[in-house]
This record gives sequence, C-alpha cells and structure tokens, in this order.
Amino acid sequence: MLLTKIETHNRLNGYRFSAFEFGGIALSVGAFAAYFWAVGRWPPALVATGIAPNRLPVVRTALCSWVRHDSAIGHRSLRDPATRAEVGAAHPHLLLDTSCSPS
Repeated sequence: MLLTKIETHNRLNGYRFSAFEFGGIALSVGAFAAYFWAVGRWPPALVATGIAPNRLPVVRTALCSWVRHDSAIGHRSLRDPATRAEVGAAHPHLLLDTSCSPS
C-alpha cells in the first residue's frame, strides 16, 4: 500500500522532480545528522538519522521509473484545469494521504 502511494506521488509530481525533491531532503537532513553527531547532540542526531534514509525509497522508485521512461503527469501538466479535474476524479482521496487530521 505504501509503495502504491509513493508511485502515485511520483507519477503525479514527475519522476525527476520527486527524485530531486526527496534526494535533496535526504542530503540536507543527513548533513544535519552528521553535524549533530559531531557536536554530541544525540537526540536531534537520532531524529535526523531516522528521517534521512526514509526519503530514499521515494528517490529510488522515482529514478527507476524515470530510467524506464514511465509516463508521468508532472507539475507543468497539472496547471491545466482539465488535467487537475481528471487527477481529482481518478484520486478522490489524494489529499487524505498528506493530511495531518485523522481519517
């Protein structure tokens, strides 16, 4: 189920964008983790160490799809109202996946 959500996210946002977005987050948080470990601040180091590798499945999935030339929608296409309506109809519960409120 989680892999399906990752694949949907990547297809809708574009594989290149998803790979760079989540890769950048992983690198940035990884740098913070290294810094926190170096200065002995282990609570934020543990949190950052947990966050950084959890971005990598999204990066891997996006890169594999990009290399296979899978079709993606991407941000540019989502500017079109017809495309947005089509995506909304195909994924009526999409916003619940990113919501912080209980289902």
